[in-house]
Amino acid sequence: MASNRLRVHEFYIPFEPQFDIKDLGPLSYFLGLQVVSHDGVLHLNQLKYVHDLLHKSNLPHAKPASTPLAAKSVLTASDDDLLVSLTEYHELVESLQYLTLTRPDISFAINIVAQFMSSSRSLHMVVVKRILRYVKGIIHFGLYFTPQGPSIRLIVYSDADWAGCP
Repeated sequence: MASNRLRVHEFYIPFEPQFDIKDLGPLSYFLGLQVVSHDGVLHLNQLKYVHDLLHKSNLPHAKPASTPLAAKSVLTASDDDLLVSLTEYHELVESLQYLTLTRPDISFAINIVAQFMSSSRSLHMVVVKRILRYVKGIIHFGLYFTPQGPSIRLIVYSDADWAGCP
């Protein structure tokens, strides 16, 4: 039993000499998130990611939409013709899902279009492109984190479906 313990210790290698660790300075960009810090306020956005997404979907010059979904829009699995290629639809919806990290306002709309991943229709793609046009109009939006005093109180209001729930 003592020899087993010795073998374990023989293979123990300290972490520090094996990896070079560098201080790269303040965080500015990480996994598609741009991080801007100014006077203690931290702003997270995905500006470059949105620009790339708009170019990928051929919408860099499209007219921005004022809302991600049309009022009282109801999508079903049999609305229109099936898409010939589901790949573009899947990639756009998945990209928009990643965008919700800094844009929680589009979460409800993305949830609606994500329900039709297996049977995507032409109308569903129109809705996805409308969401992209909405994002284009709020391209500089993101999340702001500000330092709080000793007592932290979190107040959140959300009406993601714009009072559309019956």
